[in-house]
Amino acid sequence: MPKYVVDSSVWVAAFPRRASVKFRDAVASILANNDIYVSGIIKAEVLQGAVNRGQFVSIEKRLGTIPVAELESARSWQQVAENAFLIRTSGFSVPLTDILIATQAQGVGAIVVHVDRYFEMISSALKMDHLSLIGYL
Repeated sequence: MPKYVVDSSVWVAAFPRRASVKFRDAVASILANNDIYVSGIIKAEVLQGAVNRGQFVSIEKRLGTIPVAELESARSWQQVAENAFLIRTSGFSVPLTDILIATQAQGVGAIVVHVDRYFEMISSALKMDHLSLIGYL
């Protein structure tokens, strides 16, 4: 069964009722049929968008049931730096948070699911698989 790290861009796009049925169905299929991970930074990015305490608690509860992919050692942080260097020297400028998420996905052998064009650049530079749902929005 494939492993996926679901980026905050997917969670944020999936929560509003205005998300397309096509997008919600794609996300539901991924969540139901695969091993899914999040990370602390993904949780923080999603939770910062809560509009009130009730929504914060609800989102926190939903995300709390998903296994976490985190960096576990100084060697992991060295890999973040190496990945950032490779991405920059490939001609791309991307947020360090996205490089961190990509490195966490590499650490658990997972594919990043996203609606964020930065992951297109990261995947190109690092030669890693990704699953873009941009076309489903």
